Amino acid sequence: MADLQGARVPYPEWKRAVDSQMTMQQRLIDLQQAMLFKLTEESRKTNQALRDLSTQVKILQNHILDTNTANGSANAPHTPSGGCSSPSMSTPAPSTFRPHLAKQLASLQASLLWTQRNVRLLKDDIKANKAKQQSKAPALSGFQTANTAVSSKNSVASKRLIVMQEQLDQLEKVMQGKATNTINSYIAESNRLLNKKLKPDPLGDRHFEVPQVSVGGKKNIACAVPGSGVREKSSGEWTPKDDQGAKEQALEREMLKCVDSWTTNREVQIVCATWNCNAKKPSEDLGKWLSCLEEKQPHIVAIGLQEVVELSVKHVLHDKERRKKPWEEAIQEALSGNGAKRYTQLISKQMVGIMVFIYVRNDIFPLTSNKDVCTVGCGKAGTGNKGAVVVRFQLYNVSMCIVNSHLAAHKENTLGRNGDFQKIMEKARFSTRTHGHPTRIENHDAVFWMGDLNYRLNFPAEDLGKVYKQIEQCNYSVLLEQDQLRAERIKGAVFQEFREGDITFAPTYKYTPHTNQYATGDGKNRMPAWCDRILWRAQRYAEVKQKWYRREDSLMASDHKPVVAFFDVNLKIIDPDKQATMFTHVSTKILEDEAVSADLSRRMTISKRPKHSKRIDNSLTSDTQKRLAVAGLI
Repeated sequence: MADLQGARVPYPEWKRAVDSQMTMQQRLIDLQQAMLFKLTEESRKTNQALRDLSTQVKILQNHILDTNTANGSANAPHTPSGGCSSPSMSTPAPSTFRPHLAKQLASLQASLLWTQRNVRLLKDDIKANKAKQQSKAPALSGFQTANTAVSSKNSVASKRLIVMQEQLDQLEKVMQGKATNTINSYIAESNRLLNKKLKPDPLGDRHFEVPQVSVGGKKNIACAVPGSGVREKSSGEWTPKDDQGAKEQALEREMLKCVDSWTTNREVQIVCATWNCNAKKPSEDLGKWLSCLEEKQPHIVAIGLQEVVELSVKHVLHDKERRKKPWEEAIQEALSGNGAKRYTQLISKQMVGIMVFIYVRNDIFPLTSNKDVCTVGCGKAGTGNKGAVVVRFQLYNVSMCIVNSHLAAHKENTLGRNGDFQKIMEKARFSTRTHGHPTRIENHDAVFWMGDLNYRLNFPAEDLGKVYKQIEQCNYSVLLEQDQLRAERIKGAVFQEFREGDITFAPTYKYTPHTNQYATGDGKNRMPAWCDRILWRAQRYAEVKQKWYRREDSLMASDHKPVVAFFDVNLKIIDPDKQATMFTHVSTKILEDEAVSADLSRRMTISKRPKHSKRIDNSLTSDTQKRLAVAGLI
């Protein structure tokens, strides 16, 4: 073996690791395809059962109609020659089996609806796994090329390599047994996650489990449904309506009416802080700005910065993140406090001068998931000197979105700021999907929007002295009557459905740097304004209450003052078993109501037809038309 020490192995450990990983991925794809085949077969059987049941319903309805017609003709006011007419009798009551039949139809409809969603979403997962496997193929190809080059260089040591190959063959047999055990454990873990962990929310964007539905004493489909609710047309003549999206919206509304019955509450605290740092480096202690962390220790800290770099052509065209690291270090130092690392960074992102950092307390960090980031440039030609960095993540089953924006400047450019807001709302898209479409800002349960929004006060320049006097007397309510943001919100132009806490602090712009005095000696005489704001909105699984809203005077490097807000957020955590039970109950009830409503509507339409109408329904047989004509129904 001493002669083999210099030999280079043509089949190294990394290749076996890559092969093992790709084998596990292929096994997972095969498992999903088998599940897809099973779901498709179950869907076909359910469709066939529905068609048979629908045929029986039609036969029974025609039988009832014929019976009513026969009774009506027997009791019709027909007067034979030389006789007199007998009084008409009331139509007999419908059969007692009709509600039970409607309930069976509704249960089958609910079961088939989820089966079709299973098939659709499982296909998406298979495509994603195949794409992931194909993305690793170039890397393996590069490894194989390098391996070929090594083999050609080692042609002199071919005899030694043959001996080494024999040893590798023996080692492969050992590794093959280990790989089989690894794959089996991986599949078992995947099944465990599908059946237990990933099953909370049919209305959100995680997996959940549908209980078995009983139809006629037999159990129907039961399977794990991956992904969020996807709107798709369902086929089958039993469907009362073709608009599947409207059905899902109705189902969601009914589920949210009783949300407290299948969720539990959990309180978390969130701090949002924003500062336009005027292209200054972090030279001051940020601990005073974030001093609330020492006392309250919130679960989530979101920090947004604007104008981290000068808004010049150089920085816009070359969006480097060279300023990001100093700010990360300064913020981490402020969060550490007494030296203990209590927070872990979840997300950090920079677009030119706009930065956002999301930190999560260590004890709940493992509960976060589905993080994603997108940016929207609102400068000239879509550049990022103005715009927003938008991040999202999920805590338990509750989706959260943080927006850090820097909108258009100058007092007279209110419409430009409104346009920037609309563009951010329209263009911000995430890779996750909600109802079959890319997730947008408004799709989240809780949204926090902060930044230099640049809305000013609508006072004329000659009233600048009066404005300063009102600030000295803390008469902020008088000044806020001329606040552009409040005026635009009242008109419904921007931040629809958002809320903002009471402003009890002085305007945050414009100051002379390194002082707490408003800028009056630069010749521009800028009107003070609350440019830096924090707003929020909440729905579905989140309830937000603002505890306080203030600015920080200790940081004086910029011409803006930083602002911070503290929120209590009540999260509604889903209980999967209770939710599945309630979902089955609500969906079955909706489908039953639709079936009964459709039947009543049909019967009322027939009963309201004029007795002597000459219109004939061509879909009826001639004998049935005669009977209906005699009964006065057509």
